[in-house]
Amino acid sequence: MTTFPHLPSDFYEYSESLRRVRQAAFSRQVSPDSVLAVVLCRVSASLPPGIVLPEKGTLDFIAALVGESGTGKSKAMRAATDLLPDVGTDYDGVPIGSGEGIASAYVGKVDDSGTNPPLRTSALFYVDEGSQLLTVSKREGSITADTMRSGWSGETFGTLNASADRKRIVKRGTYRFALAVGLQPVYAAELLTGKDAGDPQRCLFAGVTHPDIPDDVVSFPEPIRLPLTGLKVSDTVQVDGDVMTGIRKRRAAVSRGEVKPDPLDSHRDLLTLKVAALLSHLTDESGDVTADLWELATNVVDNGRNVRDYVVTQSKSERDRIWRDNVTRDLEKDAMRDEHRERRARHSMARSMIRKAKHVGKATTRSILATAVSGKHRNVVDFDDALDFACEYGTDDGRLRRDGDYFVYVPAA
Repeated sequence: MTTFPHLPSDFYEYSESLRRVRQAAFSRQVSPDSVLAVVLCRVSASLPPGIVLPEKGTLDFIAALVGESGTGKSKAMRAATDLLPDVGTDYDGVPIGSGEGIASAYVGKVDDSGTNPPLRTSALFYVDEGSQLLTVSKREGSITADTMRSGWSGETFGTLNASADRKRIVKRGTYRFALAVGLQPVYAAELLTGKDAGDPQRCLFAGVTHPDIPDDVVSFPEPIRLPLTGLKVSDTVQVDGDVMTGIRKRRAAVSRGEVKPDPLDSHRDLLTLKVAALLSHLTDESGDVTADLWELATNVVDNGRNVRDYVVTQSKSERDRIWRDNVTRDLEKDAMRDEHRERRARHSMARSMIRKAKHVGKATTRSILATAVSGKHRNVVDFDDALDFACEYGTDDGRLRRDGDYFVYVPAA
């Protein structure tokens, strides 16, 4: 069984809320990191869309739980729901469906005024089996992947060119998007191949296995009730000055061409800011990002990167193993095919020599027997090898007997 990289135990000692996350996970015998990832999705869904990061960054969020089938992805999602039961939206834990379906969670059909009436400002989507999501995203004309990217970034999305009956436009700043998706490692690796489209770097990855999961089931903690602090409908998260200075310096270095970032890390600072702000709301710290919370969030994102890199490494190892197995199988097939060709050529050469000796009717020489053998068979089997076979084993037509430098036909018994 795969044990993914995981956060250290002391991480969960930072606050009472994080201790409850760990306790909830261990009570269901799943990884605390996977429960935390979904809890952060739920915190995101609980926040009004008007609460934003500096420079209009949003707190929309995507978590990807990675694990083999039956290792606890769905259990982690249920544990997070039970720990944080009320996120203030009736659209809680709904399958994601298509890109058009995502938009319909927020707005209705175009009304008489020519606009889409709002239905809700927040939606939390769950996808237990990410392979279905990848399948839908690959369909020709699908806008699911584009919608997910736009949702994470807080951009306007929807079906702009559809008929009035199908047209759905969800405008920037009017919604909160959160998604938790379960992925088997093979599909997580496939998602990572979409790096040019910006999919993986938007996700917080978490493994569902953990070495510290106890044998004995612990009690489930008291649920966490949000909001822990007074929320404004519209507000900008305050970020520690040194943290923002570091972010801007890294961004400027990339813009000047001094640094070439890893394609899988192009949104690292923004993802870390999102995690820090969500942790702040979870741990009752007024929603602002302090230096301590930035460090805490960095640990979470770095662990997610480690899970991601582990998946890539394992996937490469698996692809290498499959390649080696295929090569070995092909070599074995080639060897069997060559052996079959040699066997057929040897038998054909022996039969031709035996028939030649029978036709001559008396002792004959090696050179005369050689005239009966096809040149194409000689390219496959040595002549003397076939001659030895004709003498020792023969064919249904008989065999040859050596008599000094001559060969004599011997009828089959």
